[in-house]
Amino acid sequence: MNLYIAILPVIGLLIYIYKKDTHKEPSNLLIKCFIFGVLSAYAAMYLEEFLGIFFYTDDLKYGYINLFISVFVCIALVEEFVKWFIFKTQVYNDKEYDESFDSIVYSVFISLGFACIENILYISKFGVYTGILRGITAIPAHAYDAVIMGYFLSYSKNQKDKQKYYLALSLLVPAITHAIYDYLITAELFGMWIIFHIFMLIFSIIFINKLSKTNKSFIQNTINYCRYCGNKINIQDNYCRNCGNKIN
Repeated sequence: MNLYIAILPVIGLLIYIYKKDTHKEPSNLLIKCFIFGVLSAYAAMYLEEFLGIFFYTDDLKYGYINLFISVFVCIALVEEFVKWFIFKTQVYNDKEYDESFDSIVYSVFISLGFACIENILYISKFGVYTGILRGITAIPAHAYDAVIMGYFLSYSKNQKDKQKYYLALSLLVPAITHAIYDYLITAELFGMWIIFHIFMLIFSIIFINKLSKTNKSFIQNTINYCRYCGNKINIQDNYCRNCGNKIN
């Protein structure tokens, strides 16, 4: 029973985002993203424990600013980084990653893999009611942070002249929204937390609906770049001199 409570919200959100994709992604890559998302949660736990020795505090006597910095560095940035790292190493240069909405799909699958194992661990420790609460709070929060990450990753793929800029934003912006979510809870500002959470949920749903209808291929916008490795190519060639893949 506890396992069902832990995974049902994850399954529901995965189905939702999968159905929004007009050109379905291969199941093997989606499963890979989800599994790597699960594994990334364990990496995050070790990193958080290590950084917590030096930075983390949830005591308000040190001030609200110190609390936010602590939450941002030791929790939000760590968790978003491990997800971002999975996307960058396992998806970013894959040939199947060829449309703007793909960024949202793959980011969400990675993030919900993370959220799934995290929820299972929380339920095993704190009980089923914690799992139910997280099913409407923390799990959707992981999803909407992933939507933001995917949005900026899409821009980094589309606009090669600003690739590093958008790659940085794809990590920093979801880390900030994640930190705000955790900070408001830790500081016991529950009214503001509820407002923020509802706003982010509504915003992400509207955002997903819009992006799924305006899904565009990267190929049309990267004619002078290889779709596989991102390296500059000569339009006279029919293959990439960097990775050897055929261009057409």
